[in-house]
Amino acid sequence: MKNLFLTAIFLTLPILSITSCSAFYNKDYGEINYTGDGKFIDKGRDASRDRFLLDLGQVELNQKSKSSYTIKGLPETSFTIALQVDLPVSNNFPLESPTLYPSLQFTNETVLFLELEDMDGKKLFSYNGPLSKLDRNVLQTTEGGYKPIYYLERQAAAAGTNFTPKNKMTYRLNLSVTKANQSAPRINVIAIGHSGWK
Repeated sequence: MKNLFLTAIFLTLPILSITSCSAFYNKDYGEINYTGDGKFIDKGRDASRDRFLLDLGQVELNQKSKSSYTIKGLPETSFTIALQVDLPVSNNFPLESPTLYPSLQFTNETVLFLELEDMDGKKLFSYNGPLSKLDRNVLQTTEGGYKPIYYLERQAAAAGTNFTPKNKMTYRLNLSVTKANQSAPRINVIAIGHSGWK
């Protein structure tokens, strides 16, 4: 699998946590005033990559559901919407096939609808299918190990689950669990901002 950018280092970096309706000035991006849902985190200018993280909270995969999130005020840099599986932290999640790791086999039977649109109704991306058909990587956690994440890479014929937010634009992220799996764990809905000095 492609060696992607998603290696967020949380352990040694200064972290500034920004909740809704908070503003601060950053010399690289000007005033960052995130007023949407969830918890916005800036790991600071010393972050080598994936400087920003937006945590929109957890969703249960063992029951059908619909969730909607407002995203507004992110810095203008590339973000990837990803689903982080809430499994115990590990150092050996395989990237090649879920069959090599039994805890990930639920992804074949869990079906999701994921869509991002702006306030004008323009759809930036849309995905409808099994969780296992998304691209998979790992994200380092505060505990030092890794948890698997799912997202969709941009391809020539289709947009991935990444976007660059525009100043003063409001976005709506819609997530539906259309086919649940009783053995599935929760997922965390996150957006990873790929700014950094590397």
